[in-house]
Amino acid sequence: MAVSSKPKLYEPSQSRPLPEIDTVWFDVSALLLMPSGYVSGITRTIHKIIESWGANPWTRTRFCAFVPDEGVAEVCPAYLHRHMYQYDRSAAGPDDTEGEFEEARPYSRYWYLPWTIRHQYRSMEKVVKTGVTKFWVDPNTPNPGQTGPRPHYPPYAQDSLVGLAKLGPRDLVFSLGGLWMVNNFKATVTQARQRMRFQFVSLIYDLIPIVAPQYVPDCLIEGSFVPTTDAQLRESAVTLTISEHSKLDVLKYAQERFIPVGPVEVFTLGSDITPLDATAAATETQHSRPFVLSVGTIESRKNHFGMYQAWRKLVKVLGPDRAPDLVFAGKQGWHGENVLYMVKHDPLVKDKIIVKAGVGDRELDWLYKNCLFTLYPSLYEGWGLPVEESFIYGKMCVTTNVSSLPEVGGEFAEYVEPEDPEGIVRAVVKGLDPDYRRGRESLIREKYRANTWSQAVVKLQGILESNFSFAADRARRKKRVKEQPQSTLARAMSFFW
Repeated sequence: MAVSSKPKLYEPSQSRPLPEIDTVWFDVSALLLMPSGYVSGITRTIHKIIESWGANPWTRTRFCAFVPDEGVAEVCPAYLHRHMYQYDRSAAGPDDTEGEFEEARPYSRYWYLPWTIRHQYRSMEKVVKTGVTKFWVDPNTPNPGQTGPRPHYPPYAQDSLVGLAKLGPRDLVFSLGGLWMVNNFKATVTQARQRMRFQFVSLIYDLIPIVAPQYVPDCLIEGSFVPTTDAQLRESAVTLTISEHSKLDVLKYAQERFIPVGPVEVFTLGSDITPLDATAAATETQHSRPFVLSVGTIESRKNHFGMYQAWRKLVKVLGPDRAPDLVFAGKQGWHGENVLYMVKHDPLVKDKIIVKAGVGDRELDWLYKNCLFTLYPSLYEGWGLPVEESFIYGKMCVTTNVSSLPEVGGEFAEYVEPEDPEGIVRAVVKGLDPDYRRGRESLIREKYRANTWSQAVVKLQGILESNFSFAADRARRKKRVKEQPQSTLARAMSFFW
């Protein structure tokens, strides 16, 4: 019998002792490297995980970033707050006033931070307002307080980092994605782990630059993504990904590269998008003609060219009066200029395909509520959030049967082949039938249940607890053991009442 030359993937044993963890360090390198206010799938995920985790903190938490060729540095929570606050202001829409925005934040301006950090940060608010911006309070020391300039670690902002973190085996660094943006990450994380022996968990959203490189710039593939992914797989005690399809991609890639990996777990993203009140509709977005909505960055991978081809055929078949409009809601991405040029100059569809860039929450809410249905014929996805958002609004979605999209769409989506404009036309014509559309919408309303971020973070905590032993958990277990006789008696007596 031939012996396979490929290494077996690591399978964790139930009896192995779990590493003990005192502090979880959220790596927010990607958040700090992106321009303040820039919205992407990675930034949204980082924000939501921190917010949901901070709403119910169950372990000691701090923030960090990988500094190229230096190691791991601690992120100042005051700077993190300002960075996220600017993001939320930009996402709130141009019509939101500061007062309205503040009232919308639950409980506290710092509600997304763990309580220990939030308490210390609120206590120093007066000092910050008086102009002492380079002020740091360490919530984990008895006598916190450090003033004066802090060391600067490029490429991060001058006031974002406190200094290099002193980590050990009882520290868990949890990367929330986007590490390919950190220059020379492979050498940085390898040397840092060899020196400090901290535990490392990383989130890999997908392997699109590896399995579908035709949809990303050349510089991203070999220059940063491949070596970063290799380092993440080698150094991570647990690797997280966002769909079963991405998990299969990760396992297959690890086998092909002869990389021994630890457990690979699926962390399904949450979606807390909520339809706004009817009075909050954005009047400038109102569209008088019936339209189909497609939400997403305008780039080759999202198949906007296929939608353009399909709409040309649709207008020819139905005529410009009977054919609905198609609204692209999204900013221009990589190689998106080609299809935008064709749409703009094609006399057949230039008035039938409408491009709306920089759409805010209120505008997007109006578009979802008033579209006939949504169209998302992507060629490859790690997840496919617009499909889920369409269902949350009770709208039928036409998508493709590739990558992770069937995981998102389930029984609720209409599926087409990704490179078949004729199939897109047939699905759109089917969706234009009011009776058929009402039937699909009724199924969505009755059976579809969105995965909220609170649920997603609970599952994330379960994954971590099954692979690590946390100080907070150990304390809870000791308390339960101490109270066991009384609780057992109470349960026994409850049968008699």
